[in-house]
Amino acid sequence: MGPSRALPQADRKRRNQKPRVLFSCKPCRDQKLKCNRKLPCENCLKRNQAASCHYVTENGPHDESQTLQSRLAHVERRLLYLETALPNQHALHANNESPSTNHRDSQHEIYPNNPLIPRHVLDTQPNSNNSTSQTNAIRFINPSHWRVIMRNATRELGRSYDDSSTDEGANDVEMRSASPILLGFVKEAGINDLLAALPPRKDADALVSCCLDSGEPSLIHIHVPTFKAEYKEFWEDPSTASLAWLALLFGIFSCGVFIQHSLIPGTAETVLPKIFDFYRTKCATALTTSNYTIPGRYKVEAAVMYLGIEYLQSDGLKTGISILIGLVSRVAIMMGYHRDPDIFPELSVFEREMRRRTWLVLVVSDHIIASQTGLLPVTQKGHGNATCPRNLLDDDLGPSVTILPPARPNTEATNIAFMLAMEKMLSIASEVTDAASESILTLEKTMELSHRLEATWNQIPTQWNMKSLNEVTGDDDATIQRLSIGTTYERARCILHRQHLVTQRGDRDINLFRRVCVDSAKRILQYQSELFQRVFSLPKYRFQVWFGMSRSISDSMTAAMVICFEVINQSKLDIDEGCSTRRELLDLLKTSLATWKSSSRPSPETAKAANIVAMMLHLMESDHRSDAHDFQVPTTSNVPVFEPVSSHPFYNVRNNFSTPDMFDWALWDREIQHLNDIIQGH
Repeated sequence: MGPSRALPQADRKRRNQKPRVLFSCKPCRDQKLKCNRKLPCENCLKRNQAASCHYVTENGPHDESQTLQSRLAHVERRLLYLETALPNQHALHANNESPSTNHRDSQHEIYPNNPLIPRHVLDTQPNSNNSTSQTNAIRFINPSHWRVIMRNATRELGRSYDDSSTDEGANDVEMRSASPILLGFVKEAGINDLLAALPPRKDADALVSCCLDSGEPSLIHIHVPTFKAEYKEFWEDPSTASLAWLALLFGIFSCGVFIQHSLIPGTAETVLPKIFDFYRTKCATALTTSNYTIPGRYKVEAAVMYLGIEYLQSDGLKTGISILIGLVSRVAIMMGYHRDPDIFPELSVFEREMRRRTWLVLVVSDHIIASQTGLLPVTQKGHGNATCPRNLLDDDLGPSVTILPPARPNTEATNIAFMLAMEKMLSIASEVTDAASESILTLEKTMELSHRLEATWNQIPTQWNMKSLNEVTGDDDATIQRLSIGTTYERARCILHRQHLVTQRGDRDINLFRRVCVDSAKRILQYQSELFQRVFSLPKYRFQVWFGMSRSISDSMTAAMVICFEVINQSKLDIDEGCSTRRELLDLLKTSLATWKSSSRPSPETAKAANIVAMMLHLMESDHRSDAHDFQVPTTSNVPVFEPVSSHPFYNVRNNFSTPDMFDWALWDREIQHLNDIIQGH
């Protein structure tokens, strides 16, 4: 009798209980963490998962006795969640969702070569299945970017491809943060909260020395002796520090952690330490709390430092970094960094020179990121009249100087001299990219740009001007810098002459331009092999690896796609005397693939590069083995999916047209969004 009566009593007790309210957010509940019940909560902010922070309630019938106040509280929480989370999810959905093949094909049929439609923005995609949605996601990709060349090369083969063919091997590498913190939700913090986040003095000293003593050229906007003196005074009374200076300090901490992590062999492919993200977040928090939209000392310098930190941890397309540099550039322009600082009499001689250095770093970074992302640089010529900094060491000037000392000769290999040489090459390379992106690049314009490019290259100081690959193999500290400038020059030559890869062969000038394009691409891949196989493997260069590797990958991929295009065209035109050349180019691509795979500093980007080059080799070698006239569709087990050659517009280019303006360069842009899924590892 006892047990039979106990059950009904328990049932009545459960029925009389109010539904359990789940106060913790779902991520905290899943990981059994203590939640502070905010939206987003503190734990989600620390893990950079603010968009996924949301609260749920138990399913089931609602208790009729629930009060009106609790219902209103529930509705308020849901509205707050929707207001915070949905915009982020909407943007993520718009960026990740790829257009269907039917959409792209029909789009090309409707607008094959309509001059009234912008060439670079025809690639649109619906961002929602909701019929009420009116917005399309549009992505601009410069026609000179390697992803566009790859799309054109696969079209030239008359094939489509399976995204999964390039995903293999990339999914096992964990990607780092996708978007900069400063572009999202940043919770402001007081000075006491930021000071509480400082590491012990001993650890702080080690991180500051590790960063500032690295000799990295992109840190020239920090005057090391002055900062170290301010750093020493800071520890005497930390509460007197400004928020912008603290942001710069946390950025240096994060940079120091990254360098220490890079110095350990075999760790480049692993996830960054959590302390790196912690200091990165504190840098963004201090910068936001300082209100960087109001002019103030160290705000631009801290923003440039934060930009570099975000660049370091980004392994994807760096689109977010490009957007961030637009923000930082606008802040710098708002504070007059783009103007000659001599017009500001309230600034000291030392402050004026440091502003010149900061603007130089920003311009160089902007052009490098633009070439990687396929977007336009923000800091264009004509936007200001800022003069170049003098070639001086940090010991040559300080806050007490009243007259700038004379510049050291350009033949002296300093970080300032390197950045000045890099800015010259990037400036002319940007002009080449803009001109090559036009519908028609005339022969006269090509010759003019070619002469200017060669003249700029000849003006580069001898310590960075490579005439042959043998000059790269020195053991001096300028090896990576020499490779960077040389690669910039060769890539500009590839971009300038890449249109002649699809023009009729036989004309002497056209053949010369084509040869220059292919030779430059071959030289870039030789630089790649030297850089990844030898230079990056040396312990003395490990601390510089993380500044040069990502950009080197982008430039090498441009060269690899140019080589692919030349091999495809030679095969389709059946040039007998070019058979040995085709084999040479294929061997060079295989060497490039082996370089990616055996890199001494593997990363998600090197894994993606290896997968893409492997896919292109597979497509080209399959096409070489097949009869071009009796094309047969292989079995579905093969990686590529073949399509009839004549179904593509490139078929008519190869067989009927001979003028460069007949080549549909706009198609490179219209088809690129689908390829983004491959590169981003979706």
